[in-house]
Amino acid sequence: MPNFTTPLSNIRQVMIYPNPSAKTMATIQSEQGAHGICNGTLFNSSFQPIGNALWIDGVKKVAVTYFDGYEIGSTLTFQSHTGSHTDYIGGFSTFNNGNMDTNPNVNAGPRMGFGIKGSNMFFYHWTANPTSFTTVKSDLTSFGAQTAIMLDGGNSIQYNFGSRLSPKSSATVVANFVLFYFKDQAMPVRSQGSSGPVISYMQKLLRNHGFTITVDGVFGTATTSAITAFNAENGRSLSSCDATTWQQLGA
Repeated sequence: MPNFTTPLSNIRQVMIYPNPSAKTMATIQSEQGAHGICNGTLFNSSFQPIGNALWIDGVKKVAVTYFDGYEIGSTLTFQSHTGSHTDYIGGFSTFNNGNMDTNPNVNAGPRMGFGIKGSNMFFYHWTANPTSFTTVKSDLTSFGAQTAIMLDGGNSIQYNFGSRLSPKSSATVVANFVLFYFKDQAMPVRSQGSSGPVISYMQKLLRNHGFTITVDGVFGTATTSAITAFNAENGRSLSSCDATTWQQLGA
């Protein structure tokens, strides 16, 4: 049943990519060097995220929530959340220990989302339109899932986990994406001029090492100076962040 499975211990980082510039999935994955990517929350005709809870860098982007979701971080957790968050994207709680837990207002259509089975995270995609929750429950039960949630589905479904690429064209534009970085794959080389969540992550790691730089997601002159100094501290003459730098930063 799963389209993609990986050990929870293999998840290095999960990030939210807000997409006001209306970039395609393929462009974002290339620019961010993400190992995996999928579409995120619902959005309206004005290209604003709606419905699912959404927090980015401690700022609430969507006030209306659909209850349960998953916390963005080095691992995924499936539980109810209250209060403020740093990075968080919500989803419909679909399946919990053998029981369906669905919002009656969820529209019928193709379904996609994430779940937990033992020590593994899995990604699922049902292509039938509509896909009944009876089918979802039956398949998840047979698979032995413990918990699963559903993200934005229907015509927005798109993902790329290596050989597991959605049948939908990656040219479809959505309001935000979820980026995955795995420990069994090298982090992307970044240099001055790069931008996005992966740079924010690098800047946070630099701050953990005592560098007083702003976390703004832009690899500018200040970040270049910091990464150059960090590399020098580790005996390397380099103004960019390569796989070795990422490792030494603690990614």
